[in-house]
Amino acid sequence: IAESNQILGELIPLMKQMIAAINQLSTVSAFKVSSFTQTGLGPLIKILCDGKFKRFPPLLFSLNEKIKSGKDMLDKEWLELGEQLYKGFIMTHASSFRSIADVELVAKKAEELWASSQEDQEGGDCFIKAALVHNSQLYSSGDITIVGQGVYHSKLRSGGSIEIDGYVRGGEIYAGKSVKVGEAGTKGGISTKIVVPKGHTIKIGTVMEDTIIQIGSFTYKFTASASNVTARVNKDGLFSIS
Repeated sequence: IAESNQILGELIPLMKQMIAAINQLSTVSAFKVSSFTQTGLGPLIKILCDGKFKRFPPLLFSLNEKIKSGKDMLDKEWLELGEQLYKGFIMTHASSFRSIADVELVAKKAEELWASSQEDQEGGDCFIKAALVHNSQLYSSGDITIVGQGVYHSKLRSGGSIEIDGYVRGGEIYAGKSVKVGEAGTKGGISTKIVVPKGHTIKIGTVMEDTIIQIGSFTYKFTASASNVTARVNKDGLFSIS
């Protein structure tokens, strides 16, 4: 649910932007939306996805695969939404979207499901505290704190913050809030990825090249080592590293 919700959180603003783009195109004579009543909005959606919204299909495929892999654990609302998104946005040759209202309805369902899932994941007094994490997968609805050596080739997902005094060598770190790490990355080329939602920060004492950080939909890959890194999305909506 947490992984699906994270992807859905990235899709929702793109869906809203796409609705705005369709509304705008409806004023252009070459793209009268009313003419798509019989054929569906598929051709128009394809044009948008091939142009301004190239990130949309890969995200949607990722969500679809995540929902399929977790179908035995997810509520029927997730399964229904996944099917509606697929039939509307991916099957552009026979899209189920016949009007802007159809797209708006699915976007509203997506936003409601995302909001309710966020509430379900509130951590309360839950937390995980450890000295060393090695080849493991940890999930906490609350915070995760590593006070010893660090994390090696593991996957950590927190509904709250993640703070690691030592190193993160390989693996993936996902937090619902901010992340603070002593040292991230490896010299051997093992992939290390740290992800937080928009509105939160990533702080790293020392970061190695090829480490990937992501805040909301903004992704950055370090091409050289750096120290005392703070990454955020500023008030203007721009990705900032200092």
